[in-house]
Amino acid sequence: MCLAGAVVGYFRALSTGPVSTVVPIFGMSLVGGALLGIVVLGEGVTAKKVLGIAFGAVAVVLIAT
Repeated sequence: MCLAGAVVGYFRALSTGPVSTVVPIFGMSLVGGALLGIVVLGEGVTAKKVLGIAFGAVAVVLIAT
């Protein structure tokens, strides 16, 4: 249900805003979801997870610039 809402919001944002702004913000939702899993759900933090989250954030920043 949340994913369906996110996809609808994504397409709505694409219809109202520039793609160069919308896509990086949507990409950060993956990083945000991973961080919420650690903070809210109490998932374990490993070096591999931190590295993956960091690479995801760097990728989004590189795409946005």
